[in-house]
Amino acid sequence: MSFCHNCGAEQAQGAKFCPRCGSRNASRATYQASNESPRKPAPQISSGGEIADSSSVARQNAARPTADSSVPQPPYIVPPQLPFSEVFKEMQERHKGPLFAVFIVMVVSILCFITADSKKPFLERPIQYQPTHDGVYLSTMKSLSRYDASGSLLWKAERAGERTLNGMLDFEFGANGNIYAANTGRNRIEVFDEDGNWISGFGEDSLSGAFTLKTLRNGDVLVADAGKHNLKLFSAEGDLIKTIGKRGMHDGEFDFPNGVEQLPDGSALIAETNNLRAQTLDERAANPASRAFSLRGWAASPREMSSSLRPINWEVKSWPTRMVADAFRERLYVAYADDFVTPDGYVGVFDFNGEFIRPAFLSLPDGSHIDARKMKMTPDGMVSFTDIDECFAGIWNPDTDEVVAAPETEINDEMTRLAGIVKSNRRLGGIGRSLFAACLMALLAVLAYSVFLWDDMKTRGYVVSAATRSSRTQPAPRKLVPSLLISLLFPGAGQFYTRHFIFGLILASLTVLFLIPIYCDSMNIYTLGWFPIVWIQIKTVLIWLIAYMYIVSIIHVIIVAEK
Repeated sequence: MSFCHNCGAEQAQGAKFCPRCGSRNASRATYQASNESPRKPAPQISSGGEIADSSSVARQNAARPTADSSVPQPPYIVPPQLPFSEVFKEMQERHKGPLFAVFIVMVVSILCFITADSKKPFLERPIQYQPTHDGVYLSTMKSLSRYDASGSLLWKAERAGERTLNGMLDFEFGANGNIYAANTGRNRIEVFDEDGNWISGFGEDSLSGAFTLKTLRNGDVLVADAGKHNLKLFSAEGDLIKTIGKRGMHDGEFDFPNGVEQLPDGSALIAETNNLRAQTLDERAANPASRAFSLRGWAASPREMSSSLRPINWEVKSWPTRMVADAFRERLYVAYADDFVTPDGYVGVFDFNGEFIRPAFLSLPDGSHIDARKMKMTPDGMVSFTDIDECFAGIWNPDTDEVVAAPETEINDEMTRLAGIVKSNRRLGGIGRSLFAACLMALLAVLAYSVFLWDDMKTRGYVVSAATRSSRTQPAPRKLVPSLLISLLFPGAGQFYTRHFIFGLILASLTVLFLIPIYCDSMNIYTLGWFPIVWIQIKTVLIWLIAYMYIVSIIHVIIVAEK
């Protein structure tokens, strides 16, 4: 009588392969030479799930058909149930290469689109394009430039003293001839002379990183601080005169004030993005006046605006941002921002009394829409504007709604350069998202294949026993503390450390999917500070799901380390 050297099962005389585990047999003499005593038959599991004794095992073996001793027999069907975790282990043993390749591609894709999204708010883009009587001015997120009437560059300012320019560089001309620029990345207002020389800066101790400004006719500088939801009045020399208002919905209160303009009668007008209204201040910007008008209704949701990407139950489709007063036509043009990707090129046209006249949609001759994020009046009564996303500077005719590109050659060259930077970043993000989508498809294929493999392993009698499991080449679990620390960094990372690649890949993929909308929203430079209640609920659910992923990851690491 001989026994299998691997599982200890009784073997037929002369059998070359074990009928239970399929391993190649060694002679009893060899077996006994390598062991002090022959291994006892391993306990076998009966069909009822109980451990069978040796007599019952013998009766079962006798009832089975006798195998041909000269032909290798397939593994024997023993366990009635097979844990799904065994499928993952079998998958790792069979397909380590492809799984590792999917993991590498997943990491590369995540790095690509996260890098693109991280760089997006800081890419150099055109901010304000403003023709004047004696030249043209252009600001980007990193520079302020002046061109002559033919479009040749006269000077370019990229620094303000020892500080670099960085941010949404709105600029205004003061009564003293100086240029006041909103250096939002430094929480300051920078002052330049007409030759581009930096003079001074102020407001760093009182301003947030999101504000717009307007130089009043008396020389003061009125700032709408969207980050702190109030107004600040500075002198021409940079001294803070007073702070006006606080966050709220009542008269004299503001919620994300995002646009400032002065009307011909001297009163100042403040566009509130979140309150969907405009409040007026008296001529000296001393106190909010009683006159205010709503920017809701048709102005916020014109029927002509595309609605394919919006739920039909959303009352508001767009939010007011910047505005410009047209003294030639006694009109007020309000730029509306859209919380979706597709630009609608929408500008609301009002009279000075706040009556909504019509929606104006800005589009190029090829039919593509343009978003007028920053608007200024030109000396000949046209409206100059820039589209920050598309890196376009142009002129809009309010009478005909005709849009043409900036006529200056060097400015168009600058737009082309900036558009190339933006397109390269978009291409990087597109590559990352495409690779990530391919990895998700591969992951779904792995899961589907695991189900079929599970069924196949149960059908062909995949053996799960202590002897079989110990015969596998399995790395020892890693230490608990490093695994927990890595799991805290990112769900799924600890599983890769403990060599549970498939489970880690699932956790990491789901976590990235949940993080993408939250991360992109937080890095969006056009975030309006207010979202419909549905979106708030969605983000809350996503945050709880991420927390759940962390908990699952840590619990799994603890269980693995304890084993």
